[in-house]
Amino acid sequence: MPRSPGEVPDSLLRVMLADGIGPRSAVLLRCEFGDWDAVCGAPAEALGRVLQGAGLPRRAGTTIKRQLEAADPDGERREMERHGVSLVLEGDDDYPALLRLSPDPPPALYLRGELRPEDAWAIAIVGSRTPTPYGLDLAGRISADLAGRGLTIVSGGARGIDAASHRGAMRSRGRTIAVMGCGLGVVYPPEHGDLYEQLLSCGGAIVSEFGMRTEVRPGQFPRRNRVIAGLALAV
Repeated sequence: MPRSPGEVPDSLLRVMLADGIGPRSAVLLRCEFGDWDAVCGAPAEALGRVLQGAGLPRRAGTTIKRQLEAADPDGERREMERHGVSLVLEGDDDYPALLRLSPDPPPALYLRGELRPEDAWAIAIVGSRTPTPYGLDLAGRISADLAGRGLTIVSGGARGIDAASHRGAMRSRGRTIAVMGCGLGVVYPPEHGDLYEQLLSCGGAIVSEFGMRTEVRPGQFPRRNRVIAGLALAV
């Protein structure tokens, strides 16, 4: 079962909130120190030595140490509770199996809605934010057809093809998952609030690897895209 905010360790939340710890850094740190408590307790020099393996300068250890100490796990829990968000940890049985097999899987996924065993049969559909009318229609029809055959549709919640794919899945009463490039306490794009609520009411899910109040930044979309691909059998 996904973990409620009160069941999530402080140390993991600190790692999730540390802006300088990306997915590869997280894997290296956990492998080196054994668990998140040990990562948070490690001195800056030891953190910097490990982060060199992720291509960061050794002095990054000092910055990361400050971020880990300054993180606010209790504030993050309050945000999770306010938005009805739980957390699925990488070592938990309900963490998506396909994503676990991908390179540098997220240490955890923030989750609204629910993940189901049948999501192992998932197809990702992504595309332009400014498609032609033909592109919108085709994306919706492909998504509806696949979802109607029992496949989960994974997309990125963006304008254009992504939104058409989510709507196509719901039109055929199928499942769809939106993977966000921001925190689940942020609605992006802002006009898609109704789309996300409809997605949840249809039994779908919204996931992110970013802390609750993480705003949109361009560099986060490649990380979002690897999660989309990692959740799906094909794109």
